[in-house]
Amino acid sequence: MQPHLRALCIKFTPARASSPQVNGEVERTQRTLRNEFWFWVDLKSNDLQDELGVWLMYYYYSHT
Repeated sequence: MQPHLRALCIKFTPARASSPQVNGEVERTQRTLRNEFWFWVDLKSNDLQDELGVWLMYYYYSHT
């Protein structure tokens, strides 16, 4: 599984058992992406990875 994820440039970090704070952070991140990014983006776009990178930069710098 790890080599396949690395080939897709996905960093996999499993959450430790009995760590609700980490699970909550992951769930919040996924909910934010779903509501604020995936809702507006064209999933058939060839530049999807670039669009995500731009959006992440915007999101992190506008919310700090």
